[in-house]
Amino acid sequence: RLIRVERIPPGPVRVVVSQKDPSRLTLRLSGVAFSPEDIDRVVRRLGRCLSVSWDPTAAIQVAQKTDSRIARYIETGGGRFLRGGTFFEDFVKTAATVHLKNGVDAL
Repeated sequence: RLIRVERIPPGPVRVVVSQKDPSRLTLRLSGVAFSPEDIDRVVRRLGRCLSVSWDPTAAIQVAQKTDSRIARYIETGGGRFLRGGTFFEDFVKTAATVHLKNGVDAL
């Protein structure tokens, strides 16, 4: 289960995503009143976060040459990169990760 807060006008919306089987996600929104357009905006952001548009074909081909277990894992939906809802989130996460890694290496 993934829980996050998305900021959409007119205010924050709590988003809960759960998955009961490999082919379907359940989305629950709570918070301020929201329109169908707001729901669409949240769904698009979550699609980005979960990399649902990623085509794993190339990764599967490489994995099949390396380890068939990895290929099967990717074929069943594994190996997706969890992204932020915005470029800014991704940038901050990357900068913090690099900063933290450099700081740990320096110790």
